[in-house]
Amino acid sequence: MRIIVTCMKNEGPFLLEWIAYHLSIGFNKFLIYSNDCDDLTDELLDRLTSLGICEHLVNPRIGNQRPQAVAMRDMLEQQIVKNAEWVMFTDCDEFLNIHLGDGHLDDLFEAMGQAEVISPMWRLFGDAGITDFVDRPVTEQFVMAAPSSYPISVNAWGFKSLFKPSSNLARIGAHRPFFKDEEAIAGKWLSSCGVPVSADLINQGWRYKRGTGGYDWVQLNHYAIRSIDSFLVKCDRGHVLHTNKQIDLHYYESMNHNSVRDISILRRKEATRAALAKLMADRQLFDLHTRSVQHHMAKANRLHNDMRTLYEELCARSGAD
Repeated sequence: MRIIVTCMKNEGPFLLEWIAYHLSIGFNKFLIYSNDCDDLTDELLDRLTSLGICEHLVNPRIGNQRPQAVAMRDMLEQQIVKNAEWVMFTDCDEFLNIHLGDGHLDDLFEAMGQAEVISPMWRLFGDAGITDFVDRPVTEQFVMAAPSSYPISVNAWGFKSLFKPSSNLARIGAHRPFFKDEEAIAGKWLSSCGVPVSADLINQGWRYKRGTGGYDWVQLNHYAIRSIDSFLVKCDRGHVLHTNKQIDLHYYESMNHNSVRDISILRRKEATRAALAKLMADRQLFDLHTRSVQHHMAKANRLHNDMRTLYEELCARSGAD
């Protein structure tokens, strides 16, 4: 079983495309923690659970505990994770984009051989000058990204990790696993270029140093901004890991990269559309998705006034790198 684990708060309009894409590349199960959703994300996840596609858990956090940190601890107790062959902890605005073969997990695993971890580096995608939210696939709308060479923003050097659970696993971080015996994983942890990572990265770290990452084998398309409308909703939602930090103009400037056109993920377009059409054929999912989209649009329109200064500043900077 190949599973993705994630946390969600108000990702309803984007959920089904994200599920469809990752089904199309070979994931077959999703463990999804939700918290404080008011946009029908919970209802969508419950329906996906009834269809056997995901397992939905309400985040077991208490008080001011950070939702993502709680989920990372809890997931190791879940049988679906214990039974998995491969696990990836990632977010709903991140898409695993494999450059090998047909862009399928099988192509990646064949190249990896006996390796047990691979950490795809973020490719940051900007708003592409799009201000209004439109119910179209994120991967088809937002095609402007950070350059293939290292950009100025060190955020672009960050990675997430796909790994095999084992008895050597100590804990899960937002970006990578940690191991009890670090020497045992040496040579079995690959960069996104297929090269074994250094001992110091195995010990700690969530991003590559200059010249050690790249996109040769795989990249993680990170659509942190989407449209200006959706970014306003994200600002209102807040950060799921660092709950004491704001998502604001500074975040926008650090994550909004529109330097080059990258449509490499679109070779999976037809497979993704087919998987999405199959999901949308379920009347309950279709209706829930439609209502979630309407909720998202209504909230964005309200935030045009509630966050007017920020909204106008974002519109003025939209499409800039």
